[in-house]
Amino acid sequence: MNYNLQLKPQYLCNSFGKKITTGVCMCFWAFLCIVTLQTLNAQAKNSFNPEFVGSVQFFRQGFPLSGPFLELNSNDFLELRFDVFSSASPDLYYSVELCDYNWEPVDIDPMDYTEGFLYNSFSANSNSINTTVDYVHYRLTIPNSDFSVTQGGNYVLRIFKNDELTDTLLVQRFVVYNDWVNVQLQSDKYQSKLSQYYQELTADIDPMRLTANDLSGNIILSVFQNNNWNTIKTFSSYSVNHTGLIVFNSPGQIVFNGRNEFRIFDTKSLKHYSERINYIEYQPPYYHVFLKPDQTRGDKQYFTREDLNGIFYIDNSDTDDDDIIDADYVYVHFTLETGYPFPADIYIDGAFTNWEQSNNYMEFDPQTGSYSKQLLLKQGLYNYRYIMKEYNIPEFTTDITEGDFYQTINNYVAIVYYKPLGELYHKPIGITSFTTN
Repeated sequence: MNYNLQLKPQYLCNSFGKKITTGVCMCFWAFLCIVTLQTLNAQAKNSFNPEFVGSVQFFRQGFPLSGPFLELNSNDFLELRFDVFSSASPDLYYSVELCDYNWEPVDIDPMDYTEGFLYNSFSANSNSINTTVDYVHYRLTIPNSDFSVTQGGNYVLRIFKNDELTDTLLVQRFVVYNDWVNVQLQSDKYQSKLSQYYQELTADIDPMRLTANDLSGNIILSVFQNNNWNTIKTFSSYSVNHTGLIVFNSPGQIVFNGRNEFRIFDTKSLKHYSERINYIEYQPPYYHVFLKPDQTRGDKQYFTREDLNGIFYIDNSDTDDDDIIDADYVYVHFTLETGYPFPADIYIDGAFTNWEQSNNYMEFDPQTGSYSKQLLLKQGLYNYRYIMKEYNIPEFTTDITEGDFYQTINNYVAIVYYKPLGELYHKPIGITSFTTN
């Protein structure tokens, strides 16, 4: 698997201590942990700096619409792709940290869960070709010839601009799991009276080689919607049925807002207008794509349509060359017509924003009666939606901007965590995905 990565260890500190003494190695890692923990703020969350980075994708290699989940000791790889807005091709640096089921760091010597170099650099894959926005495309695979993990767990990958590890470009979560139990996730056949707006699920866990007694009291179930880490819900209350299955099926236990199907726009071509494009202008030195104005959908009936559950993928249909490096970045203009301002903040949401809202705030224009925002995005196919944050409510909602419907086709991922006796953290021991219909 060669993507022109040239992994260059900057500090010859590895898990075998072949290059320098153990004392120096431990001192360096202690410094590294202090630096990374200062940026962690208890829980590590996905993030990136949109001024420097675009089109972040992290998936199981060969499956670009999948999530970053890797079976331990398998032949699979995870692949991170992203662009840096630059004409130069600087080396970047990365570190990996182990976390518990709740994404808080675990106080364990990194040598106990990694093999190879603890801190590495990697080079650019290629520069953009014939684009109005200069960028450098990077790819990183895990594991690679200089680094791998040896234990199942939740991990946080950090990419840095400098070798002091003080200038973070992006942070990405991934999960390495042991395939020890069989997990089944399904819709609850006996949904509550609130089922018009919500989706209720149940989970069954077959211990397989283990027994329910082995796992008793040490099981955590995490479930999240559409590969959006911000939607994670964790559960520890379960029962064991007469067949020995561990079941999470209490009424109202695993409940998610149904949301709505995502909105879609297509910028694969800058020569031909797709369905949702109003017009395209070249305003030197950049292209601007103006989407047709959107309206709120909270008061509309549910209408099914195929989407990607919030995901995006990169493509340039105007050329026959490599879509990754000849796809241009364009300013996409979003408009949400409301007629009046809401007593809430409005944001654009989707995987292309890393499900982050801080840089996607929409401004209201009283003259047009609409919210608007422009974002610099690479050519491709995108799913998006509008979300609200009312001033006195901590959660983001879509009931007004998009609606909530039990019929919505959503994808759910469930991860089972187990903390063996004497261990310091919960290990992922099973994973499954389920799509409602």
